Amino acid sequence: MDRGQVIEILKFYRHIDGELRDRERQLRALEDRYNTLGRSGDGGGGGRSGHSDPTASAALHLPEGTREDIIRCREAIRKLQRTRRLVEADLDGLPYVQKDAIRAHYLQGEKWERVRQKHHYSEKQIRNIANAGLQRLGAVMETQHLYTGEPQEDTPI
Repeated sequence: MDRGQVIEILKFYRHIDGELRDRERQLRALEDRYNTLGRSGDGGGGGRSGHSDPTASAALHLPEGTREDIIRCREAIRKLQRTRRLVEADLDGLPYVQKDAIRAHYLQGEKWERVRQKHHYSEKQIRNIANAGLQRLGAVMETQHLYTGEPQEDTPI
């Protein structure tokens, strides 16, 4: 995997927590809609649907596609969580200076000058160190199907 692709993955990773929060919020809204549909107002069973089970009643009144939306949303959350874990593990496998330079510049948005000062290298040296880390990340990421878009096994979270 080339340097540009690795940087794109890191840019995505930089915002993955916000994306996860949005998806989890969306899932809660879908589940709330799913759980409240079909319940009778008195809390007892046997509402208009004639079913005392709230889940069965909800299923009867569920808008088309809601169940599928919930499944898709859960799958998206699982993929985001898996991506986050893989990127973190891949970064943790790098030597300290490479990892820190990449995290500081690409994930936290620090300028190269600040990263350079922190590690007592010239700007050219710290960029070369980060580039070596990006190459190493690319080699590791290339072996993982998550990054290449090839089929992957579902692994429980």
